[in-house]
Amino acid sequence: MSNLLVQNIKHTNNTTAATVSSSGGVAVAGTLAVTGVHTVGNNAVYTSDGGAVTQNLVQGLAKSWINFVGTGTISISDSLNFSSINDEDTGQYGLTFTNNMGNADYSIDTHDRNYGGGWSDSNGTTGFDTRRRHENNSYSDASQVWASTHGDLA
Repeated sequence: MSNLLVQNIKHTNNTTAATVSSSGGVAVAGTLAVTGVHTVGNNAVYTSDGGAVTQNLVQGLAKSWINFVGTGTISISDSLNFSSINDEDTGQYGLTFTNNMGNADYSIDTHDRNYGGGWSDSNGTTGFDTRRRHENNSYSDASQVWASTHGDLA
């Protein structure tokens, strides 16, 4: 096995492009272009716009989102981390995750084209139900429904 021992990586114009610390960390000056597939660990952080605080990158990402047709034959138009949707009754849909949530204490945001906000209930680690109701309090199918979740994946 070979080792490459460096402290600084410099451009041909003698400006430092990257510095390697004694603990093995690498600091990059300027823009770092990353290509290909890379894994970001759950301890990845980013610095706030003002530079005063850091935030956990993985915690801030939506863990799922969906756009589905809720009338006639229901169907998923597009989604992330949803494997299926069930038409449970008029205006009542069951959504199933592809990858489970770590617990049932995640945040759910739903909205639909016809009636505005709906609500979610029966959320569990494998998915949740969402309900759509007309102004007269009767359940009604919605032509298009959107939902997203934030929380911890299993």
